[in-house]
Amino acid sequence: MKNTTLDLRSYYFRPDDKLFFDANIWLFIYGPQRKPDDFQVRQYSSAFSKAIHNHCQIFIDDLVLSEFINRYS
Repeated sequence: MKNTTLDLRSYYFRPDDKLFFDANIWLFIYGPQRKPDDFQVRQYSSAFSKAIHNHCQIFIDDLVLSEFINRYS
């Protein structure tokens, strides 16, 4: 499997997409340290919303969840 960088602004999320967000992405979306009008927060929140709306599979593992909780607290 090849890792590819894509522009979130132009990416079309499909129902067969399988997504794995790292802790940094979850912190941009739900973290307390960023303002809602921050450019990156808006970009990631918009992409997350599109992924959910298009029924993409979103995965997380215990290591990412642990990192998110530790950095959030």
